Amino acid sequence: MRRFGPRFGLSATRKRTYDAYMRSEGWFERRKAWAERELKRRSGRAIQCVVCDKQWTLRDDLHHLDYDNLKAERHEDLVPVHRGCHDGIHEILDSLGLRRFMPARLANEVAIERMRASIGI
Repeated sequence: MRRFGPRFGLSATRKRTYDAYMRSEGWFERRKAWAERELKRRSGRAIQCVVCDKQWTLRDDLHHLDYDNLKAERHEDLVPVHRGCHDGIHEILDSLGLRRFMPARLANEVAIERMRASIGI
């Protein structure tokens, strides 16, 4: 279960903004644009989950490495993940409290590497 609040990266106000954005047409357009750009960057090769390396599709998730550019994300602010992998990243971030003592982007990179190690990648 995901928890939110100042110690987990989002204040209550920011969480409401985030939730509304995640349900918005703007977010779905952003996801589609991200996938199109990523496919071009990969010269048409399949997009893979950053945790398990299995093929990613638009039915899967994009994870924010930080929320600094929420609603105006740069391509590199987002990474492709499957739902279970996404939940695992948040579980590690929350259980270890990584965002309390390091910048969000670094905390996410650590969580992703821990997830990869836990599945032997």
